[in-house]
Amino acid sequence: EEESTTSSELITSQSQPNITLDGIFNEAGSKVGTPPKILRGVLTRECPPIISLPNEKIIEYSNPGNGIPLGHGCYRNSIGASGPMQFLPYVWTSYASAVNRFGGYTHSPYIANIRDSVYGAAWKLKRDSHTTDLNWTYDQVRRAIICYNAGCGRLSNPPSSTLRYLEAVWNIYKN
Repeated sequence: EEESTTSSELITSQSQPNITLDGIFNEAGSKVGTPPKILRGVLTRECPPIISLPNEKIIEYSNPGNGIPLGHGCYRNSIGASGPMQFLPYVWTSYASAVNRFGGYTHSPYIANIRDSVYGAAWKLKRDSHTTDLNWTYDQVRRAIICYNAGCGRLSNPPSSTLRYLEAVWNIYKN
């Protein structure tokens, strides 16, 4: 019999039944201090196809070292943002360690990994929001989303596309 990857090396639906997108949003959100619905809203805007992936793919793309494949539409966009939460590489370097720092994981973070990317986004959003709890006001969500999507330098004059992004995230957060 040929030996392949052992079941203990991979997170599987049998060993980790709670590996779902909402489970990842809840985990990262509670450990970092970012409302899980904000994380869902950002992923919905940054990479809509991931929202409808089957759970087996969520598990696969969340395993340490794995991520969305090269051909996936969210792997890298036209301005160079990459991964599920669409980080620019120079921004990712500041937030990649969130999965280890807050989540207690020990692997090398990967921009295309769903869990790693969600943790990084949670940390960036939390820092940019200037909040201290999980009950964010509209102004805190506004600050976090404008900084995430357009840069904090655009807080006083965000592009209309960023305002539409903000409204979409706010509606997911409040509903």
